[in-house]
Amino acid sequence: METEGKVKIWFGVFDVIMDCLEALVKKLGLYLRKYFLLQIHLFGVLLAILGNLVISISLNIQKYSHLQLAQQEHPKPYFKSVLWWSGILLLAVGETGNFAAYGFAPITLIAPLGCISVTGSAIISVMFLKENLRASDLLGMTLAFAGTYLLVNFAPNITQAVSARTIQYYFVGWQFLVYVAYIKWEPHRDKARRFSSDLILFSAGGGFEKPRVF
Repeated sequence: METEGKVKIWFGVFDVIMDCLEALVKKLGLYLRKYFLLQIHLFGVLLAILGNLVISISLNIQKYSHLQLAQQEHPKPYFKSVLWWSGILLLAVGETGNFAAYGFAPITLIAPLGCISVTGSAIISVMFLKENLRASDLLGMTLAFAGTYLLVNFAPNITQAVSARTIQYYFVGWQFLVYVAYIKWEPHRDKARRFSSDLILFSAGGGFEKPRVF
């Protein structure tokens, strides 16, 4: 009887140890999963940044080719310029990297990084094309980076499947119809009013758009 009691005790201790090991393995697996997921997201972010920087370089190469052609006495068509086609090739490479980044990180992380191509293009044009950097350019870049930071840190990470019915629903939504009406009316206004209403429209539109992970 005493031996049977000791066996039961040992079996109880063994069960406790196995339960602890199982919980430890689950926690370790969860930690490793989060770690590898973070590494994959980081790779997607870096890929998007690199792709947008390549896009910035390609746009400035194309612009430089146009400037060179404009200085010639008898300029040839731009599509016959090797330099221009080099810019197109880099643009394709950058867009490919940017598109591939969506496979490694959520759209709420990748989409806001598109501002890098705009700000990078502005900085490169100042450094290599000797263009002027205005105060409004600095303000725009600052707001772009601030908006990117806020969107990446605070945007909801929501997964939603996209179907043909969903696209059809948004195409007939009042937000899209208002936007189409605005596009049709917009060319009839003067430049100052157009800029002000553009700013209001895009700011308001951002409030209706919820970033999703597709």
